[in-house]
Amino acid sequence: MASDFYRSLHPARIGKQLAKQASKNKLRTLIVVFCAVVFFYLLFDNKGIVTRLKLESQRKELHRKV
Repeated sequence: MASDFYRSLHPARIGKQLAKQASKNKLRTLIVVFCAVVFFYLLFDNKGIVTRLKLESQRKELHRKV
């Protein structure tokens, strides 16, 4: 009875809906893709956040040894 109130989610249907929305809103899709690329660049670049955290831990370790 509780399942009468919920739509069943099919992965194929979700993909089609996302593709349809992306084709309708091309500017929004472009902005989202651009932001995702910038986000991953900031995280995983040579001067990114992940590298900075590794370097900070190495610096603390070297200070501890000295």
